[in-house]
Amino acid sequence: MRIETLLSKFAIKGINYDPQSGGGKALLSAEEQLAVVGLCWHESPVGWLVLFVEGLRDVHALKQLQIATRGETLRLMEDWRGVYA
Repeated sequence: MRIETLLSKFAIKGINYDPQSGGGKALLSAEEQLAVVGLCWHESPVGWLVLFVEGLRDVHALKQLQIATRGETLRLMEDWRGVYA
């Protein structure tokens, strides 16, 4: 899944805090949020795919999750010997 679709799936928009009132927080744009989400995505893409499948019933994410799961299973089973089901 492309990271850019996170904004549309969760309706993330730029969070604007008024720097003059209540703590002086700066403006946080949608691009900055996307950069933060991108960092999280690279740490655990499978976790995000599970979230999309379970929370949003995303068919595209389900297909990618199945591919990732199969690839990891094959990698772990390379050294196995004998019969397995």
